[in-house]
Amino acid sequence: MKITRKHRRTQAEAKQRLIGLANQMGLTLEWVDEQSATGSMSFNGVTVTGAARVTDADVVLDVELPRLARMFSSRIEKQVQKQMDEALL
Repeated sequence: MKITRKHRRTQAEAKQRLIGLANQMGLTLEWVDEQSATGSMSFNGVTVTGAARVTDADVVLDVELPRLARMFSSRIEKQVQKQMDEALL
């Protein structure tokens, strides 16, 4: 599942807000360079992995949902979009 959200902040500010959101959600991010991170989180025994990229205009999440969670992908996507918008605006 790929989620792209626009931001109106500097790249550094957007990255800090993404880090704050990740911390709230219990997501561990490992930054591989200034723009890109990989991470994972466990929720009710289900592990979700993915990657994040912060550009001058966007934050892009590429999340690999486990098979059991895929049936809820649209609900999950809407919730993540909402949380990202709140964090980035």
